[in-house]
Amino acid sequence: MGALRTGVALLLSPVLLLLYAVVSLVGLFFPVRFTRWFIFNVPGASWQQGDLSEEQWQPAHLTAPEVEMPEIGSAVAHDYRTEHSIPKARSAPNICVCSWNIFLATNLEKVIAELGAMQPAPDVILLQEDNIYKDVRESTEEKTVFRQAGGAIAKALNMNCIFVPAYYRGRVDDGSVRGCYGMSILSLHDLRNVQTLKCEVRPWLVEQMGDWFYGHRYFPYAEIHLPGHAQAVGVVSVHLPSVGKFSERCAMLDTLLMQMQTASKDTLMLIGGDMNTLAFPFRYAIPFGTTDMYCSLEKEPDALRRKLTSLGLHDPFLNEIGTFPMTGNNKLDWLLFRPTE
Repeated sequence: MGALRTGVALLLSPVLLLLYAVVSLVGLFFPVRFTRWFIFNVPGASWQQGDLSEEQWQPAHLTAPEVEMPEIGSAVAHDYRTEHSIPKARSAPNICVCSWNIFLATNLEKVIAELGAMQPAPDVILLQEDNIYKDVRESTEEKTVFRQAGGAIAKALNMNCIFVPAYYRGRVDDGSVRGCYGMSILSLHDLRNVQTLKCEVRPWLVEQMGDWFYGHRYFPYAEIHLPGHAQAVGVVSVHLPSVGKFSERCAMLDTLLMQMQTASKDTLMLIGGDMNTLAFPFRYAIPFGTTDMYCSLEKEPDALRRKLTSLGLHDPFLNEIGTFPMTGNNKLDWLLFRPTE
């Protein structure tokens, strides 16, 4: 109780209330400029902080596969499977799936170690905030060398991999690009009917940032055929924006579902990723907050689950089970499926 009273007292202190008022006014009247400043300057806030210095490099960063910087909406593919790593036919069509926002792979060795220790080993790994970064050791004035973190994971675990860029650090068209972040699908099985699904609907604030940042949000889609079973599984790795109205992010899911249905009408759908269903106080963080939920007491994960149920999508996990642990019955990461009709 003492800690709770201290926390409440801090939240209600005149200094913090004044600071919140000032920041909120700046965000309210200058939302785009404030967001741009926030993205570049607040640690951990953005893909723009994905450039790795030599001091941050781990052995896995050094041996990650070299790649050409992909254009907007295109995919990078690797296949590191071996004869022994490809699964054989199973009596039941079971599939083990893991989804992980690896936050630009700043601790790549840890990610590889934890995924490699999973039992049973995952058939499919969905990555968010995968990172293509500049190899500052091997780059020259004549050639820039880029490496992909998700490719290093695929290489270590003998998996198939596709990566789709979202937003870039710098620009591809003028040669200033230093890297990019995006989403990946890793699989022990063949990845077929690979597509990049463009987010046709985006939050207003994201649209306004279009002149500041190069790129566009795409999600990778692929179909997996389990050996010995005719039923295919359509898989997509998703990372929804952390800004904008809740209704705008729901509209993104509506569009995604229609795109998946268009990609293939006869597959079981599996969607995994970071939905950025943030804790209650964040909805009041102007200008990023979920403004259409200001007057609601409902938590974002509960509101999203209602939306997903209306779309026929099932969430097999409770808020604090099987996902990144968060207090207050919250969750960021989701694994969803919808059977064929």
